[in-house]
Amino acid sequence: MSKGIPVPVLVPMSEAFFTQFRQAAVASYARQNVAAGRWPADAALALSEAEHERLLPAGLATPGSHLFEIRDSENGATVGSLWLAVQTVAGASAGYVFNVEVDEAHRRKGLARRALLEVEARARELGLGSIGLSVFAFNHGARSLYDSLGYAVTGVAMRKRLDGAADAE
Repeated sequence: MSKGIPVPVLVPMSEAFFTQFRQAAVASYARQNVAAGRWPADAALALSEAEHERLLPAGLATPGSHLFEIRDSENGATVGSLWLAVQTVAGASAGYVFNVEVDEAHRRKGLARRALLEVEARARELGLGSIGLSVFAFNHGARSLYDSLGYAVTGVAMRKRLDGAADAE
């Protein structure tokens, strides 16, 4: 442990935690897509629910999905979650982080950084050659974290609103 900061430990997600994780992930993804101007507010929850059902059709047992609780190594409390999926990209096995979330009370302590570094080690053990992820443009903190960990931009999605409404920044 450095500087008194708890070191997270990734542990396989329990069925009980998965229920609350999925509910929170669906709501969060819906909110972020609305904030980004991608989805209308009145359809966002249904769209997010459909996307999560498509990606996790068997819940925790979905093949290729590795869902973790981020635990505080000092007291064992769950402080967040991380979802790594194994995909095939250009004929090679690659990881994709669909979700990394640290509870608000535990943010800005380096926990997400440590969890992402630990998931890199697990991805190597799985024989994965890379890890990808997506981040909303307005999420400056996450973008800064990913940049500092060596993630490189591989594409940029852009659009121009024609109705005069402003997108989230």
